[in-house]
Amino acid sequence: MNNRFYKKIEEIYIGDTKPLFEGTVRIQDAISKNVKTFIKENTLFTWWGVTIDILVTSRGHILYPQAYVSKEASHGVQTKDLMQTARENFDLLNGGLKLKVDLTLPHNTALANSVLGMYLIIFGAGLYVYFSSGYNRARSEEYLREQEIDRLHGVETVYVEKLSILEKERESLSSKIEKIRTDLNDEKKRASVNEDEMINEIVTLEEKLEKNVEISNLQKEEIDTLHEKLTQYEKRAESKKKKKDDDHIIKRFKALYKNVDIAERAVDGFVDLTEDMKIKAEEIIHHLNEDAGKVIIKRKVFNKKSNLTFFELQFSYKGRLYFQKKKDGKVEILVIGTKNTQPKDLEYLDNL
Repeated sequence: MNNRFYKKIEEIYIGDTKPLFEGTVRIQDAISKNVKTFIKENTLFTWWGVTIDILVTSRGHILYPQAYVSKEASHGVQTKDLMQTARENFDLLNGGLKLKVDLTLPHNTALANSVLGMYLIIFGAGLYVYFSSGYNRARSEEYLREQEIDRLHGVETVYVEKLSILEKERESLSSKIEKIRTDLNDEKKRASVNEDEMINEIVTLEEKLEKNVEISNLQKEEIDTLHEKLTQYEKRAESKKKKKDDDHIIKRFKALYKNVDIAERAVDGFVDLTEDMKIKAEEIIHHLNEDAGKVIIKRKVFNKKSNLTFFELQFSYKGRLYFQKKKDGKVEILVIGTKNTQPKDLEYLDNL
């Protein structure tokens, strides 16, 4: 604030320099008039009681405040002194004016009391907020303590009830344990009395068990023997049936397909096919019998040892048929199988 008023007074305290250079007004009087007017027009000094101390000097001479004002100065400068006054004003201005401004706020003034009141209000508001927040915090903590106490009372009630239940269960278990202990003692007494009888009975049962084990082992040996005989019989029966089926198929193929010779391995493979695959395989055999040149060959298979060439046909996606052409123009079917039997079938062809 001191700097602000310093700048304002610096702007107005000299005022218009024309009368100063004309010598009609002394510079001291001009400064005094301008400063007093400034103070009078500013309510901070007239109403609020702020005191301002202004000092203007030039070359060590005090220009304001004036210690003494002569009557001649108060009535203006005489005409004969105009040149002298103008010269003095010029010398003082040329010597440089120094301005010093000090603001003070005396006690018990309106502004001082207002500032003090404002600080009291702020302090009171701060105290109110502090004590209010402290009171609210205390109430909140008290409420939380009451809530926690109620919760702990509830937990205590629950645990008391559980403890009562556990006490009843403990008494019940104690009664059961006592009964079991009594029953066990009774059983021990009865067991002691009947121990010899039980030992004899156990010995008898062990002897019977040994006999039963011997009988069981003999029966198991007989069952294994019978099972082995049955397996051999089934194999012979199956072999006879398979041979009978093979003979039947060979006779039927010879009767139906005059231009096709079918090997025994091919017949065995044909018998092992499913009914649907048998139909597709026989359809291929029929085409080979009619005209082998029109059949679509999947690939050629070469025998590495004898340089023989075999032809592979596919049927029913997974079915495989291998044949070769004989010198007399007939077709010889060597193998009929599936994709699963293909490795063994190719090995068989490679060994021909």
